[in-house]
Amino acid sequence: MPVFYRGKLALLKTYGLSQLNYFTYLESPSHEAITRLENVIDWFMFSNDREYDPSKPTKITMSKKRSIRSIDHSGLNLWDLNARFRAQKAWMFEGFLHEVKNNRVVKVSFAQSWMDQLNQDKPNDFVRLCSSGWEKLTQPYDISREAVPKPAMEPDKRGRYLSSKCTSKG
Repeated sequence: MPVFYRGKLALLKTYGLSQLNYFTYLESPSHEAITRLENVIDWFMFSNDREYDPSKPTKITMSKKRSIRSIDHSGLNLWDLNARFRAQKAWMFEGFLHEVKNNRVVKVSFAQSWMDQLNQDKPNDFVRLCSSGWEKLTQPYDISREAVPKPAMEPDKRGRYLSSKCTSKG
C-alpha cells in the first residue's frame, strides 16, 4: 500500500472515525447521513482536490467491497459504517442484558430506564434500535457469497501470494 494511503488512513481513523464512533453512542445517523459521510471519506481518501465539493463527484480508485477488506487482502481496512453502527447498537444491548442477568441494573445509569421501557413494552427509538440490532445478530441467517470478502490474491502451493493473472505456467 502506498505511503500516502497509510497516512490518510491514520488521520481518518484517529480523528474522524473515532469521533464518529463516540457520537453514535448518543445518536444514530440516518441512512442519508451515512451516505454523505462515506462520500466525504471517499473524497478524503481518493481525491486530490483541496476542498470537498458535494456537487462534484469523486473518482474512486477502489471499490467499497475492496476498501473494507483487510490490508493483508489488498484492502484499506476501512469501516463499513452501516454494519459498524448496527453492531455497536447490538453490543450496547448485549451489555444491558449482561447487567440485567447479574442484577446490577440499579448500578448502571441507563439500565433501569431501559428495563422500565421494555417491561412496559414502550421502548424509545434508541432502545428499539439497540434491541432489534441485537435480535438480528443472535438469529441464524444465511450469508451470501458476495457478503464475505474474498482475498484479491490466492496463495500458491508453497503458500506464497502471487496474483493468479500474473503467474505463468511453464
